[in-house]
Amino acid sequence: MIELECLAAAWAMIKCRQFLEGLTTFCLVTDHKPLIPIPNEYSLDKIDNPRLLRLRLKMQRFAFTAQWVPGKLNTGSDALSRAPVDQAMTTDELAEGPPARISRTSIAGIIEGSDRETLDPILAKIQPAAMTDPVMLRLRDTVLAGFPNDKCNLPLSLRPFWTVRDRLAIDDTDGMVVVGSRVVIPKALQQNVLNELLKMQQGASKLRQRARLSVYWPHMDVDIENAVRTSDDCVSRLPSLPNEPLRPHAPATRPFEQVHADLGEWRGRQFLVIVDQYSGWPHVTMFRDCHTTARRVIDAVRAFFTAAGVPVKFWSDGGPQFIAAEFRKFVQDWGVSAGISSPHYPQSNGIAEAGVKAMKQLIKASWKSGSFDQDTFDRALLLFRNAPRAGAASPAQLIFNRPMRDSLPAHRRSFAPEWQRSADTMKNERDEPRRSKSNTSTGQPTSYHR
Repeated sequence: MIELECLAAAWAMIKCRQFLEGLTTFCLVTDHKPLIPIPNEYSLDKIDNPRLLRLRLKMQRFAFTAQWVPGKLNTGSDALSRAPVDQAMTTDELAEGPPARISRTSIAGIIEGSDRETLDPILAKIQPAAMTDPVMLRLRDTVLAGFPNDKCNLPLSLRPFWTVRDRLAIDDTDGMVVVGSRVVIPKALQQNVLNELLKMQQGASKLRQRARLSVYWPHMDVDIENAVRTSDDCVSRLPSLPNEPLRPHAPATRPFEQVHADLGEWRGRQFLVIVDQYSGWPHVTMFRDCHTTARRVIDAVRAFFTAAGVPVKFWSDGGPQFIAAEFRKFVQDWGVSAGISSPHYPQSNGIAEAGVKAMKQLIKASWKSGSFDQDTFDRALLLFRNAPRAGAASPAQLIFNRPMRDSLPAHRRSFAPEWQRSADTMKNERDEPRRSKSNTSTGQPTSYHR
């Protein structure tokens, strides 16, 4: 009986090796008390029984502790062992849980079930494409059966997934293949995702950071860089001037504590850009013409205060609308301290200048058939707010402590708390090199921004 119980334990561990390998420890629960000392106390040289020794060697790669429970308390496994069958039926597999291999018809049935009603409409377009993609079907079978020990044993089409094999899974709710919190995009839809990303009208780094939040396919970073390089719109809007010089400035400690504002113009229409210093959250107001008065700016700023809250400091470049007596009285009545950047030196209001430059790119790309397309601009602005800043958290995560849903595919896992890194953690990781460099050179901590 000891040999049979040990055989059952070894078989169960090998069967569940995908879940057990790599764990620091787990518990083996059995109702056969004589088996407990063999894995817990006996070293291999003390096991005389050849069969027990072979079984113990099979379990050697797992880190576990055996625990005895009375048979009357071992109800779960005992109930499943009462009526074993040689060949599991399809109904048994669907009723008992995820089988070792799920047929394509079973997957299609799950997709067409009740989850279809609540599935994200953008994700719903991915499932039919995945069901007809031979690479995705083969990848699904490999994930369920387990990856081989060597890369050379994989088919050529699946070898690009080798580096993420430990994070590949099939979501038990909608049956989609995911890499952690990111959904795997089939080949047929990858160009659509790239086209959606290009609407941000930003550089390759910004697009890669946004894509890594929710989507994945092999060589995705290279595809994004090539798409940006071959896009006439993106190439024509690349900055031709060097980066603006950094200057010391007291950093904000919370969202919307300090905001920076500036006016821009494109095709005879002016627009007001307000950027939060802490998160980089941009707010854009389009005006009908280029004759923007102080009253129009006041109305736009008041709407921003109502939506985001009243800041402590309001920075501007000292334009005529911002130094007008009417605007000064307005900010004074709202309890806001107005700051003016250095005259004829736009770099001193660098946050707003960078915001105007980024928003002008979105506005240029939203100008279609001689008129401004508000819907295209708003979709691109949503992508911009959801993209990480310089490797840190995105404006949306700093403001709401979560990503927002935009026009890119995003699996429900990407919104779950366990897949979200803390915004404070990412901000500290980004600022740590700056603080270290500042302490080394001056002995005093200094924060910088553009």
